[in-house]
Amino acid sequence: MAGWGELVDVGRMKKNQQQSDRAELLAAVKRGESVAEAARRLWVPKSTAYNWVRSAARAELPLALTAQPRFVELVAEAMPRTALVVRV
Repeated sequence: MAGWGELVDVGRMKKNQQQSDRAELLAAVKRGESVAEAARRLWVPKSTAYNWVRSAARAELPLALTAQPRFVELVAEAMPRTALVVRV
């Protein structure tokens, strides 16, 4: 705790508090608490809470789901009874 005359980095304190609030909010939502309830309890704006949940959900998606789509070329082969060959 800073005493009189000591300098305090308020920006760093705010960032650390925000990170702990975010972690607590995400844990509460995973336990089943609604985003709105957790936001109200932690004094976090609802829009911020929903943004945190959305970004956490994106971070948990497998890379294949977040990557750009790939196109597939289907080519009929000259061999009899061969339907299609997939080239990616």
